[in-house]
Amino acid sequence: MIFDEASFRDPAGKVFYDSNKVYRIVKQAGKDRIDFLNSKDLINKSSQNDFLIESRSLSDKEIKDLGFNKEEIIFEHKKVPYVSYPYEWSFSQLKAAALHHLDFNLFLLNQGATLIDASAYNIQFIGSKPIFIDLLSIKEYIDGEYWYGHKQFCENFLNPLVLTSKKGVQFNNWFKGNLEGIPTNDLNNLLSFLDKFSYNIFVHVYLLNENYSVTNTYEKSEENEKVKIVKKFINQNNFNKIIDLGCNDGFYSKIAVNDNANFVVGFDYDPISIDRAFNDFKKNQTNFLPLIFDATNPSSNIGWNENERKSFNNRADFDALLALAFEHHLVIAKNIPLLDVINWLTSLAPKGLIEFVPKNDETIQKMIKFKGDIFPDYNESNFRNCIEKKAKILSINQITSSGRKIYQYEK
Repeated sequence: MIFDEASFRDPAGKVFYDSNKVYRIVKQAGKDRIDFLNSKDLINKSSQNDFLIESRSLSDKEIKDLGFNKEEIIFEHKKVPYVSYPYEWSFSQLKAAALHHLDFNLFLLNQGATLIDASAYNIQFIGSKPIFIDLLSIKEYIDGEYWYGHKQFCENFLNPLVLTSKKGVQFNNWFKGNLEGIPTNDLNNLLSFLDKFSYNIFVHVYLLNENYSVTNTYEKSEENEKVKIVKKFINQNNFNKIIDLGCNDGFYSKIAVNDNANFVVGFDYDPISIDRAFNDFKKNQTNFLPLIFDATNPSSNIGWNENERKSFNNRADFDALLALAFEHHLVIAKNIPLLDVINWLTSLAPKGLIEFVPKNDETIQKMIKFKGDIFPDYNESNFRNCIEKKAKILSINQITSSGRKIYQYEK
């Protein structure tokens, strides 16, 4: 039995393979969706109309034979002959997948249902025929609700298609470099004034584009407390090379290099913050290197025989970690299991500081506003247990009135 490593983001279910067959086990968070689908016979209807991959619910005996409790809900899916990805498709294939996704959603709306997301990876091809493969992406439609998958549809389908059709730029390498598709902000900056005369481009690209600024929700006294903790951590040790994840403009990296750290490498998703950090430091600092980094899609082994350029993990050689206001961006925004996040963070360095942001914090409340609270395991108790599985907790310091805390660990 082999679990599909690509299905970790879905809190409602997980795909696995056994004896050359494809199965999906439904977790507690997905059982209400299955009850709804069964009440409408939507799995069969969707398959019969060539929208959804053929799927059947296993009997109690079949579930037991697989080694699971008979109370579990498990589906078997028709196996796709060859799994392909959007960045391997031609323009016409991506267009066909996009239309299939929209047609399927229209079909579901007529049945009182809707798709909760719009990932291009939920479409596969059987020959030249697109087919939707994730039955747990279907839920009951609530009258008047916003389509939560709209932004994702634009980034995964519309934006790559517009890039190729309007600018003559093939989307494939861009998509491969950013597995979430093409950001609307990037596409908007490439399009000319005349391009935006198109109604669809004006509405779904220009108006959808947003400008983001780097902000935090700390009071000055709270920030000062955070600074004290970082300075104490640095001064009590003799670190050679520190990794600062989510470094922003390098505020805490600067504290580290000004105190006792020999070298700090800062990573952040935002190119503007990294550019600002570089320009702030380049005049008088030689021991801080800020780099652009997407933790959910890090640099991989690429080039000839996948050995010419090394991955992030193969180049990671740090003796201390700063992960301040970082972990919740992976757990809440990206649906990565908390245990996986903590295991990865603690693997990067034998000592470190990891900030926990509680669910009631203003930042997280904004993040779960549209997707809902689908994170029952995200709490401080579980956070602490995850760290203790890999390291010893040396100290815990609360830094905000909302309950943000910084954990110091040592392996």
